[in-house]
Amino acid sequence: MLYLFKFYAKKYKQNTHYIFWNKTIHPLELFSNEMIDQKVTYIHNNPVKAGIVNEAHEYIYSSASPFSKIKVWEL
Repeated sequence: MLYLFKFYAKKYKQNTHYIFWNKTIHPLELFSNEMIDQKVTYIHNNPVKAGIVNEAHEYIYSSASPFSKIKVWEL
C-alpha cells in the first residue's frame, strides 16, 4: 500500500512523499428535495451494494437504521 500512496503523491506538488485522499472534489448544489432524497438514498444503499448488509436499515452506522444515533433532519 505504501508504494501506491507514494506513486499517487508524485502527481501533486503539495504532496512530496505520500497521498491517501483523492485531491479532486466536485461539489453539487442540492437544489431540490428530490435531489436531496436521491443523495440520501444513494448513501443509505452503499452498505447494501458493498454486501455488508441486505437492507439499508440493517446497517447500524446509517441514518436509515432506527437504532442509529445518526439522524437525517426532517423539515
